[in-house]
Amino acid sequence: SYLGTETSFRYDDKGQLWLKTEGDMVDIDLFYTVSVIREVELFGEWVPFMRSVSLVKQLDFSRLCTHFSVGVRGILVRDCVLRVSACNSALSDGSLYFEGRSPEQETWCGAQLPERCQGFAFDRMEVLALNARIQFIGPNSQHCKIVCAVDLRLSVPRSLLDFFLKRLVGVFLILWRRHSRQIAENPECKHRRAIDTDTEFYKEFLYPKYLEFLD
Repeated sequence: SYLGTETSFRYDDKGQLWLKTEGDMVDIDLFYTVSVIREVELFGEWVPFMRSVSLVKQLDFSRLCTHFSVGVRGILVRDCVLRVSACNSALSDGSLYFEGRSPEQETWCGAQLPERCQGFAFDRMEVLALNARIQFIGPNSQHCKIVCAVDLRLSVPRSLLDFFLKRLVGVFLILWRRHSRQIAENPECKHRRAIDTDTEFYKEFLYPKYLEFLD
């Protein structure tokens, strides 16, 4: 438990570490909460040590593939390709779901993925599974949960790597919540502009579902 978040973990039959973190977003506009996790090209605005991020391909407003890198040059850098899908379940359980993982092939829906580079302190990490749930619990409150399994491809003792991952995933949710609050305080920020620009998702898709939930 840390700063209003709960993080737990388990190992599957193959010994892979799975992590779950969850907590409430209280007095935060739903659209700000969603935009932080959905606008992947703006991850650099709130994710520490984000070196670069780009959109590989977007099929529609609910399916996309992105490439990003995190770390410090000369010490440790990891890049990653991640495809993500969004699913609406507002009427059945008042939730939005985001599901993703690293593609297993060199292409995704016809788009060529960035080449894998390897070298000193550099490698490509793999997201084996990523599932996020934003559950509406009130007009301006949500309960958020993330379940993930990640291979950082680090040559360190497993116990040390797991210790690091268990704390990292909880911090991610705290940063997500903090930046969602900052969006509310800054009407000129990039996330607010993204919400105003992408009317197909936020106004035509998300807003009606939000009203249905409130009703």
